[in-house]
Amino acid sequence: MDMKLKKIHTKEDGTRWWTCNVDDEFVIFSIRTALIVGGIVCAVVMLLGLFVSPDTQTVLIFLASCAGVMLFISMICGVIWLTRNRQWLSYDLTDEFVRYGKTRKNETSVFFEDVIKTEEEGNKIRLFTKHRKHLVYIPAEDYSAIRDFILAKIEEKSKFH
Repeated sequence: MDMKLKKIHTKEDGTRWWTCNVDDEFVIFSIRTALIVGGIVCAVVMLLGLFVSPDTQTVLIFLASCAGVMLFISMICGVIWLTRNRQWLSYDLTDEFVRYGKTRKNETSVFFEDVIKTEEEGNKIRLFTKHRKHLVYIPAEDYSAIRDFILAKIEEKSKFH
Protein backbone atom coordinates (compact mmCIF):
# COMPACT_ATOMS: atom_id res chain seq x y z
CA MET A 1 0.00 0.00 0.00
CA ASP A 2 2.16 2.84 -1.29
CA MET A 3 -0.13 5.85 -1.25
CA LYS A 4 -0.07 9.32 0.23
CA LEU A 5 -2.35 9.41 3.24
CA LYS A 6 -3.09 12.49 5.33
CA LYS A 7 -4.20 11.18 8.73
CA ILE A 8 -2.99 7.59 8.59
CA HIS A 9 0.48 6.81 9.88
CA THR A 10 2.89 3.92 9.25
CA LYS A 11 4.70 1.93 11.95
CA GLU A 12 8.17 0.47 11.46
CA ASP A 13 6.74 -2.94 10.56
CA GLY A 14 4.56 -1.44 7.79
CA THR A 15 1.31 -1.51 9.77
CA ARG A 16 -0.93 1.49 9.09
CA TRP A 17 -2.59 3.07 12.13
CA TRP A 18 -5.00 5.89 12.90
CA THR A 19 -7.46 7.12 15.49
CA CYS A 20 -10.97 8.18 14.66
CA ASN A 21 -14.01 9.46 16.54
CA VAL A 22 -16.98 7.13 16.66
CA ASP A 23 -20.58 8.10 15.97
CA ASP A 24 -23.77 7.70 17.99
CA GLU A 25 -24.47 4.23 16.53
CA PHE A 26 -21.39 2.82 18.29
CA VAL A 27 -22.27 4.55 21.58
CA ILE A 28 -25.90 3.38 21.43
CA PHE A 29 -24.75 -0.20 20.80
CA SER A 30 -22.50 -0.01 23.89
CA ILE A 31 -25.30 1.43 26.04
CA ARG A 32 -27.82 -1.14 24.80
CA THR A 33 -25.40 -3.96 25.58
CA ALA A 34 -24.81 -2.65 29.12
CA LEU A 35 -28.55 -2.32 29.80
CA ILE A 36 -29.33 -5.80 28.45
CA VAL A 37 -26.58 -7.44 30.49
CA GLY A 38 -27.68 -5.53 33.59
CA GLY A 39 -31.29 -6.56 33.03
CA ILE A 40 -30.35 -10.21 32.63
CA VAL A 41 -28.26 -10.13 35.81
CA CYS A 42 -31.14 -8.52 37.71
CA ALA A 43 -33.62 -11.09 36.39
CA VAL A 44 -31.35 -13.94 37.49
CA VAL A 45 -30.92 -12.35 40.93
CA MET A 46 -34.71 -11.93 41.26
CA LEU A 47 -35.31 -15.57 40.33
CA LEU A 48 -32.65 -16.62 42.80
CA GLY A 49 -34.37 -14.50 45.46
CA LEU A 50 -37.71 -16.20 44.77
CA PHE A 51 -36.15 -19.66 45.05
CA VAL A 52 -34.13 -18.85 48.17
CA SER A 53 -37.05 -17.46 50.10
CA PRO A 54 -40.55 -16.71 48.86
CA ASP A 55 -40.90 -14.35 51.85
CA THR A 56 -42.15 -10.89 50.81
CA GLN A 57 -39.47 -9.01 52.73
CA THR A 58 -36.64 -11.00 51.10
CA VAL A 59 -38.12 -10.46 47.66
CA LEU A 60 -38.33 -6.71 48.35
CA ILE A 61 -34.65 -6.67 49.38
CA PHE A 62 -33.68 -8.45 46.15
CA LEU A 63 -35.92 -6.06 44.17
CA ALA A 64 -34.31 -3.03 45.81
CA SER A 65 -30.86 -4.46 45.10
CA CYS A 66 -31.74 -4.96 41.43
CA ALA A 67 -33.18 -1.44 41.22
CA GLY A 68 -29.94 -0.09 42.68
CA VAL A 69 -27.84 -2.04 40.18
CA MET A 70 -29.96 -0.84 37.24
CA LEU A 71 -29.80 2.75 38.54
CA PHE A 72 -26.01 2.49 38.70
CA ILE A 73 -25.82 1.05 35.17
CA SER A 74 -28.18 3.77 33.92
CA MET A 75 -25.95 6.45 35.46
CA ILE A 76 -22.90 4.97 33.73
CA CYS A 77 -24.82 4.86 30.43
CA GLY A 78 -25.80 8.51 30.94
CA VAL A 79 -22.15 9.49 31.39
CA ILE A 80 -21.23 7.52 28.27
CA TRP A 81 -23.98 9.31 26.32
CA LEU A 82 -22.91 12.75 27.55
CA THR A 83 -19.29 12.10 26.52
CA ARG A 84 -20.19 10.52 23.18
CA ASN A 85 -18.50 13.26 21.16
CA ARG A 86 -15.19 12.43 22.84
CA GLN A 87 -15.32 8.69 22.11
CA TRP A 88 -12.56 7.44 19.81
CA LEU A 89 -10.98 4.19 18.69
CA SER A 90 -7.48 3.36 17.53
CA TYR A 91 -7.03 1.21 14.40
CA ASP A 92 -4.21 -0.93 13.01
CA LEU A 93 -4.38 -2.14 9.40
CA THR A 94 -2.24 -4.97 7.99
CA ASP A 95 -2.53 -7.26 4.98
CA GLU A 96 -4.31 -9.84 7.17
CA PHE A 97 -6.63 -7.90 9.51
CA VAL A 98 -7.97 -4.67 10.96
CA ARG A 99 -7.54 -4.31 14.72
CA TYR A 100 -9.42 -1.71 16.77
CA GLY A 101 -9.87 -0.68 20.39
CA LYS A 102 -8.91 1.94 22.95
CA THR A 103 -6.13 0.02 24.69
CA ARG A 104 -4.10 -3.11 24.03
CA LYS A 105 -6.23 -5.04 26.55
CA ASN A 106 -9.54 -4.51 24.77
CA GLU A 107 -8.54 -4.68 21.12
CA THR A 108 -10.56 -6.67 18.61
CA SER A 109 -9.04 -8.09 15.43
CA VAL A 110 -11.14 -8.67 12.32
CA PHE A 111 -9.37 -11.01 9.91
CA PHE A 112 -10.23 -10.36 6.27
CA GLU A 113 -10.65 -14.08 5.63
CA ASP A 114 -13.58 -14.18 8.12
CA VAL A 115 -15.56 -11.30 6.60
CA ILE A 116 -18.86 -12.44 5.08
CA LYS A 117 -20.32 -9.11 3.97
CA THR A 118 -19.49 -5.39 3.99
CA GLU A 119 -21.57 -2.21 4.04
CA GLU A 120 -20.41 1.37 3.62
CA GLU A 121 -21.95 4.48 5.16
CA GLY A 122 -20.37 7.87 5.67
CA ASN A 123 -16.81 7.43 6.87
CA LYS A 124 -17.27 3.90 8.16
CA ILE A 125 -17.32 0.38 6.84
CA ARG A 126 -19.30 -2.37 8.54
CA LEU A 127 -17.54 -5.72 8.40
CA PHE A 128 -19.85 -8.64 9.08
CA THR A 129 -18.29 -11.88 10.33
CA LYS A 130 -20.05 -15.08 11.27
CA HIS A 131 -20.76 -13.92 14.81
CA ARG A 132 -20.88 -10.12 14.84
CA LYS A 133 -20.71 -6.76 13.10
CA HIS A 134 -17.58 -4.59 13.32
CA LEU A 135 -17.50 -0.86 12.57
CA VAL A 136 -14.32 0.54 11.05
CA TYR A 137 -14.18 4.34 11.16
CA ILE A 138 -11.78 5.94 8.68
CA PRO A 139 -10.73 9.62 8.49
CA ALA A 140 -12.69 11.29 5.69
CA GLU A 141 -9.52 12.51 3.93
CA ASP A 142 -8.21 8.96 3.51
CA TYR A 143 -11.49 7.09 3.24
CA SER A 144 -11.42 6.06 -0.43
CA ALA A 145 -7.83 4.73 -0.35
CA ILE A 146 -8.30 2.72 2.86
CA ARG A 147 -11.75 1.48 1.76
CA ASP A 148 -10.34 0.25 -1.54
CA PHE A 149 -7.46 -1.50 0.28
CA ILE A 150 -9.77 -3.22 2.78
CA LEU A 151 -12.26 -4.32 0.11
CA ALA A 152 -9.44 -5.66 -2.08
CA LYS A 153 -8.01 -7.65 0.83
CA ILE A 154 -11.43 -9.06 1.69
CA GLU A 155 -11.96 -10.06 -1.94
CA GLU A 156 -8.53 -11.68 -2.02
CA LYS A 157 -8.57 -13.50 1.33
CA SER A 158 -12.19 -14.11 2.33
CA LYS A 159 -13.45 -17.70 2.40
CA PHE A 160 -16.94 -16.39 1.65
CA HIS A 161 -16.34 -14.42 -1.58
